[in-house]
Amino acid sequence: MALYYSIVFGFMITQMSLFLLMVSPFPQRFKQSILMKIDSSKWMHKINFYVNIGLFFVFILFVDSIIRMVNSTEEANVANQADPRTDSQLHLRKFYSQRNFYLTGFTLFLSLILNRTFFMMMDLYHAEVQVGKLRNGHSNGKPKYVERSEVDHADNVRRIEELRKEVDELRKKERNIDQLKERTGKEATEYHNLSKEHENLVKI
Repeated sequence: MALYYSIVFGFMITQMSLFLLMVSPFPQRFKQSILMKIDSSKWMHKINFYVNIGLFFVFILFVDSIIRMVNSTEEANVANQADPRTDSQLHLRKFYSQRNFYLTGFTLFLSLILNRTFFMMMDLYHAEVQVGKLRNGHSNGKPKYVERSEVDHADNVRRIEELRKEVDELRKKERNIDQLKERTGKEATEYHNLSKEHENLVKI
């Protein structure tokens, strides 16, 4: 195996080990603290940058292995069956090209799975942190925003009662004003009648 394919193989083994550690049944808090530190570490971001560069070269090797596998397969199909030495060499080249194809392809596929699994776990842990903050904000078994809404509702109810009392008082005043108007109208009518009677008496 060439040196660069040996490096790819070591990289694949490292990825498999990291994936097994991520899905292993460690305590949840331990895994969460480790992944949080990894996500917030500047060194890990730099390492991730170099890993992406390495994956780019693995992708180039993957394309090269596809081309070599196609060429070796065609050569093996059109080879002269009368020469067993040439036939064995062609099949050996075909085997190596297929091995390199599976090695680089599985490394790329595993990198996608590892990356996706890591971000899914980080999203889950961030959601758990937000839920924990909401639970810590509870008081007497109720969230703070629920208590604030209840207080606002109580204030609104109290204000509505005050406005109802004011409306009742205004209605009572309006009734008193209407009664006063009626009484004033009656007194004015009586006064007018009395004044007429007085004028008539004066004329007599």
